[in-house]
Amino acid sequence: RNVWIDVLTALRQNMSTSNLWIVTATFDDPGFIRIQGKARDDNHVTDFVTALKNSKKFATVALERIDLNKGEKPEYKKDFTLNAVIAGVDPKKKKN
Repeated sequence: RNVWIDVLTALRQNMSTSNLWIVTATFDDPGFIRIQGKARDDNHVTDFVTALKNSKKFATVALERIDLNKGEKPEYKKDFTLNAVIAGVDPKKKKN
């Protein structure tokens, strides 16, 4: 579906790649998105969530968790997970 191209564009345009990076992203019909990533600090995560909300491409954007990262890249101190639903899509209606 062409809607996913718009979603990927919105993600890229609203992400500060020098401060935050996406580790995994799951795109499910009918429009549910789950993103896991790493960030330099909490502010970069909340800025990303706010930017996605302001993009109007998403009906909802919710930060599920943000935790201290004890992993391989010390400059990226936070792990995060967020969930979103594409605007104009009813997530309760599964595509047949």
